[in-house]
Amino acid sequence: LQDAEAAYERAVAVAEAKYDAAAGVEALVGLVATRISLRKLDGAEAGLARLAEVAPSSAGNYVLEAQLALARGRLEDAASAATRAANRVPEDIRPRLLLASIKARQGQNLQAELHAQRILT
Repeated sequence: LQDAEAAYERAVAVAEAKYDAAAGVEALVGLVATRISLRKLDGAEAGLARLAEVAPSSAGNYVLEAQLALARGRLEDAASAATRAANRVPEDIRPRLLLASIKARQGQNLQAELHAQRILT
C-alpha cells in the first residue's frame, strides 16, 4: 500500500500539471482510499477536502467520507455520509454495504439486515 500511495501522489501531480481534471479526480480518489487503508487519516481527510473542491457533486466523495468517519470510529457521521451517498446514487451498492456494516456495529441488526437486503433486490 505504501507504493500505491506514492503512485497516486505522482498521478495527482501529473494530472494537475497537465490540467487533466478527470485523471486528477481518479487519482485523488485512489489516494484518499489508500490513505484510509493505511490509517493515514489526517492525510486522507486533506485529500478528501481537495476532492470536494474539484468534484463537489461526486457521490463517491460521500462514500469516502463515510469510510473515513468509520475508520475514525465516528459511526453517526459515517452513517450520515453513507445515507447521503445512497440517496444520491441509489444503484451504487457501496453506501448500502457501509450502512449495513455501520448499523451492525451499532447493534441495530434489523436495520443492518434491511440495508443488506436492499443490495440484493
